[in-house]
Amino acid sequence: TCRDWFQLSLKEGFTVFRDSQFSSDMGSSVVKRIEDVSLLRSKQFSEDAGPLSHPVRPASYIEISNFYTLTVYEKGAEVVRMIHTLLGEELFRKGSDLYFDRHDGQAATIEDFIAAMSEVSGRDFSQFMNWYSQSGTPHVEITETWDGTHLQLIFKQKLRDGHQPHHIPIQLAVLGEAGMLPISHAGVETADNTEWVYELTEREAVLQLGPYNEKPVASVFRGFSAPVVVDFNQPDDERFATIARDSDAFNRWDNCQKFYLEYIKQASEGQLEQLNGQFIDSLKALLSDESLEAAFKAQVLKLPSTSLLLQGSELAPIVIAGAIDRVSQLLAESLEPELAALISQHSIETEYHVDAVSIGKRDLRNTALAMTARLGDLKDARRQFVTANNMTDQFAALSVLYRAGSNSELETFFEQWKDDALVMNMWLSLQAKGRKGDNLSDVIRLTESECFDFKNPNKVRSVLGVFSTENIKIFHAQDGSGYEYLADIVIQVDQTNPQLAARLIAPLCQWRNFVEEHAMLMRGALTRVGESERLSKDVYELVSKSL
Repeated sequence: TCRDWFQLSLKEGFTVFRDSQFSSDMGSSVVKRIEDVSLLRSKQFSEDAGPLSHPVRPASYIEISNFYTLTVYEKGAEVVRMIHTLLGEELFRKGSDLYFDRHDGQAATIEDFIAAMSEVSGRDFSQFMNWYSQSGTPHVEITETWDGTHLQLIFKQKLRDGHQPHHIPIQLAVLGEAGMLPISHAGVETADNTEWVYELTEREAVLQLGPYNEKPVASVFRGFSAPVVVDFNQPDDERFATIARDSDAFNRWDNCQKFYLEYIKQASEGQLEQLNGQFIDSLKALLSDESLEAAFKAQVLKLPSTSLLLQGSELAPIVIAGAIDRVSQLLAESLEPELAALISQHSIETEYHVDAVSIGKRDLRNTALAMTARLGDLKDARRQFVTANNMTDQFAALSVLYRAGSNSELETFFEQWKDDALVMNMWLSLQAKGRKGDNLSDVIRLTESECFDFKNPNKVRSVLGVFSTENIKIFHAQDGSGYEYLADIVIQVDQTNPQLAARLIAPLCQWRNFVEEHAMLMRGALTRVGESERLSKDVYELVSKSL
């Protein structure tokens, strides 16, 4: 076990990493990686950037239950993953075996784990320990030059005051017109020829690759090899090439996400008439690539999460919501024939199977179904709701129809599944996300539903947790009513379940990341929670640190 609470990530970070590896082996490895990175960027990076930022191994706490954070768990898992990347599968397994053999039955520390990895590999992990002791998300700036023969990459670590450079593994490759090119550094090709883990340890470093007969496209941080923010202003044509034919599926998805973010920003400024034609062509090339999994293609078609879009934005949340709608509409219009083909190709009129391939096909079909609904076509969704032979497809159709304004299917679904608590949580969450025309009274109505119970944490999270993180228009209402309602709920829940209340208040704790008008309203609601009587230590710690 752990020697003390400060070693919590020793157990939890390693466990989350192992779970991720297992899920990757059982399903789609790239989709699992996308899911993990999406959670990290949308939630943990926000935690890192706010007043509740803390290292993977924190130095102090008021209430231990507040220690169970995304930083300790998810970022902790990324730190373990980086060790795996640096050492490779064989040495990492040897280090793990040595650690368990040596410390079985003992109260261990993070240093014990790192010492085992160091012993089997002969590596010095002194600098790597900065990942455990320094808070915040590292930023790496990349610039490139091409002299006609060599590609030069300049890496710069942007550090917080008082922080030391991190040891950052950068998995990289280079892409040519005909495919991946051999990686040649200082005139010597790397051992595996087309992929290499470059280790950035200095504040600034220069890497020269080549010689090449053509300018290659740099593919960096493949598979998200380190939990950092990357600032790399690559030319658009190189990013289109990455989307269309990079051998690293994660980087293909990641470049699509970057374009979506740029288009949403343009739409929020009223400057987006249509999506770039080359981007759409690259997407079409990706969707037609038969070597790619259906589950991966589904991920490519999904826009970034609202949590990620709201981080540090200089725009009002309602403006961002409108921009998301605009980009979603244009994307559906640009891919209309392809979406229709995907729905037809992955018909639900087959026997139901629970395997990775079948799950991926359902996800792709249902993603396409939701996109075509933006074009006013609901016939496929209505047919699927009635004929679906599984709850997943039926709920996907329900989601499309509900967002389009239909309520009759909502009641039908409720009557069919009301005895299944987990399905009812999904039913509640769908409505908590909101739709056009909804208001705060619609959210309050959900807490009065016969299948809701304030004493059940899962029910509370299904409604109030989803409302405060995904319902942009109502939670971030300009009059602050959404913030005040959440404050009321936190004060109420805190009397019986302080740990749940502490989780619910997290969105208000991010007030500094919003435009002033909303920031002040959020801060006011947070202050009111802090002034309430009989406040638990769990909530007090978060409020006091945030204000």
